[in-house]
Amino acid sequence: MRKLVVLIIMALFILTMPVSAATYDNPTMGEQNAVKKAISYLKYSAFSKTGLVKQLEYEGFSNSESNYAVNHIQVDWEEQAVKKAKQYLKYS
Repeated sequence: MRKLVVLIIMALFILTMPVSAATYDNPTMGEQNAVKKAISYLKYSAFSKTGLVKQLEYEGFSNSESNYAVNHIQVDWEEQAVKKAKQYLKYS
């Protein structure tokens, strides 16, 4: 019984550790630049996650850099959808 408790505690400890500190603490230069570019785009236009990834890829960022950027910025995606809908209504 005691061994089981120790195993469970160890498993919980391991499961709560960060997956990879290097992945989050040391983004590549490309990832950093993609984040900056994503923030820049969102200052003047609304995007969906997919649309922003595609735009970043169009600019020359890799798929992984583009996805990194979209996943590492704070964005209210519902607000982006509302803004995009208003843009469509204004110009359509």
